[in-house]
Amino acid sequence: MLSPDSYHTAWLAYGLATLAALVILYLWVGPRMSRGWRLALGLLLAALALTPAHPAPDVDTWAPAIFVTFFELLTSGAEAAARPLRSLLIAVGMALALCLLGWVASRLFLDSTRTSE
Repeated sequence: MLSPDSYHTAWLAYGLATLAALVILYLWVGPRMSRGWRLALGLLLAALALTPAHPAPDVDTWAPAIFVTFFELLTSGAEAAARPLRSLLIAVGMALALCLLGWVASRLFLDSTRTSE
């Protein structure tokens, strides 16, 4: 069993490794995609990788929701995977809403600066 300090250290290492992988991916796909699409892709992948969920209803610790979802789906079936999948879908929905809001704001800002010139 993990102690509280090792549990926090494990989450910190997982979070930093995920963020490093997202930065590397962002730079790797740089010439192939526009900045907006790269940011949207990075935000969606971050939502998938960093969303936490409880591994079981009676457990107080957290684990990455994507792993909990797949583990529950493989071991206990779709009904047990619905709980962590719900938090994963909420995080992805929030990321998509943020991307859409950024796109609308950039369109409004770009259109207003073009008409004022």
